[in-house]
Amino acid sequence: MRIETDYLIIRNFELKDEKDLREYMLQRIDAEFEGYPDFKKEKSKEEIKFRAESDEFFAIELKETHKVIGNIYLGKREFNNRELGYVLNENYQNKGYGTQASKAIVEYAFE
Repeated sequence: MRIETDYLIIRNFELKDEKDLREYMLQRIDAEFEGYPDFKKEKSKEEIKFRAESDEFFAIELKETHKVIGNIYLGKREFNNRELGYVLNENYQNKGYGTQASKAIVEYAFE
């Protein structure tokens, strides 16, 4: 899957994204509430493999630099419902990227 917006590329994770994933996961103070209280470097290898194989987690990549600045989650639920969530590297928050990614993934979900 690949979606392009003005500033972002939303796509499947790749193993090469591990460093960027680790960067934003280690800076998250809310990680414990999402099941990642002990996220360590060793865990990132396992997590990137899981996300690369997942059809629910997608990388949010900056078009300009090709850096993965976060992820967006579109999880399947009962009765054809979906759950949406996203996490951004704290250095890229409050710039409209989460909003842009959310709008794009919702459009994708309804196609």
